[in-house]
Amino acid sequence: MEVELDVYSGKPNPTWEIPPDQASALLAKVGSQRDDKATMADPGLGYRGFILRSGDRTIRVYGGLIEIQDPHGTHIVRDSANLEATLAADARTRGYGNLVSGVSGAH
Repeated sequence: MEVELDVYSGKPNPTWEIPPDQASALLAKVGSQRDDKATMADPGLGYRGFILRSGDRTIRVYGGLIEIQDPHGTHIVRDSANLEATLAADARTRGYGNLVSGVSGAH
């Protein structure tokens, strides 16, 4: 699975691959979240969350929500498993701590 840290305008965002076992665990957490009627706010410039790409799914994790786009459409779930903080922690281990310093739950 590819992870993209969506932070830049005008230059490439940092991306990295996560191993299949970690990807499976993340996808299981995404699948266990409850649907919500919320809409994801336009994040504007700067930090815009994480984009996960797996097969025909694109998943954006930002601001306490998870937006899932797949061939069946788009739906939004609450990030009750705190995936954004998990991804921010992973970004920190990869040297991107300064880019996720404001993410809740990131240390």
